[in-house]
Amino acid sequence: MSSGPRSQSVDNIAADQLRRKLSAGSSRVFDCERLHRDVVKSGAEPGQFMFHKPDLNRVIYIKEPFTEEAMADDAGRLVGTKLYFSYNERDAYEGGRSIFVNDRTLRTALHFHAGISEDDTSDEIARDLGLLRALEELPSLDPFLLKDRLNADGLKVHDGYLEISEAEFAEIREFVMNRFRPMVEMAFEGADQADQLTHLRTLVEKIWEAKDMEGLAPILKALQLQADEAPGIFYAWKGVICYDFLRAKQRERWKDYAAFLGKDTVPTDVIPKEQREDLDALVGMVRSLFKQRWMRIEKTLSDYNNAYDMLFKERKSPAPFIDFLRESPSHFFSLGDCISSIDHAIEVWNGFKQSRVLKRMKYDRLYPLMGLTVRILE
Repeated sequence: MSSGPRSQSVDNIAADQLRRKLSAGSSRVFDCERLHRDVVKSGAEPGQFMFHKPDLNRVIYIKEPFTEEAMADDAGRLVGTKLYFSYNERDAYEGGRSIFVNDRTLRTALHFHAGISEDDTSDEIARDLGLLRALEELPSLDPFLLKDRLNADGLKVHDGYLEISEAEFAEIREFVMNRFRPMVEMAFEGADQADQLTHLRTLVEKIWEAKDMEGLAPILKALQLQADEAPGIFYAWKGVICYDFLRAKQRERWKDYAAFLGKDTVPTDVIPKEQREDLDALVGMVRSLFKQRWMRIEKTLSDYNNAYDMLFKERKSPAPFIDFLRESPSHFFSLGDCISSIDHAIEVWNGFKQSRVLKRMKYDRLYPLMGLTVRILE
């Protein structure tokens, strides 16, 4: 199971903070257990369940930084997906054990906690392990990305697990597709209008699917990409665009949270000097971590949009855009980690607030909030 000197494993968090961390409706936490209960109540058939193996539907899936450098090196990224197995089936937040998907002892843990034999090679377990790998390859568990990834992998599940309406999904999809279109137009510049429209409709869809590299040959040539590297790059580019959309949607929430950190972190009650100093230190850490993550998001998306505009609007050098695309898998995970951690911190804050109007709180609520937020934003 997950361990290490800097471990922030969920099973080491006090029960109250564990409840607040796991119940916060953020893109870092996929509460499959809660969603599964609702899906079952809706009358769904077992074939529509998220996982074929029943106990995997009673797990909470969490995005967290790897606690061991070796695991991060093996994964090629800093963030992984944890499975949280609760001790008490009636109350998942009383405590439990957790393990990263890419932990070498995962199959042993699945045998112990989910009753899945280590030598089970059935189609059902192969499908479920494939779904776990799909979760692992996402930087966050945002409903749009989750639904898109399941669609891409041909994994059909009940809509109740996805928490995104068709209208919301279509809105983000259209935003992404609109960002793809100038690339196709540029690749077929000079073709007659009818041919250009035909290529536009077809190739934008192919970029979205990122599977038919032969059909995308003109685009690969324009971007100086090899066919073997293009699928991952196109998928990550799609993710970057999605996060650009979400950043715009979330900015006012982030500003509201920044205002709270700036002026409302003084407790409403009188506390001893030592406690005040400890609290001030925690608040300082939260402010610094929040600023670092927000600035990283702004820098990455500013670089992306500047390179995009330079190529497709100003018709200048393609080099900055191509350079960004080549690094897009790394940018995709960095953006996902930063945006989802901020999202998680804000949702936990909302859970601690006693009033929508009054943001200040007493020390006994403010101090644990700041401590938990440090863990989330680190």
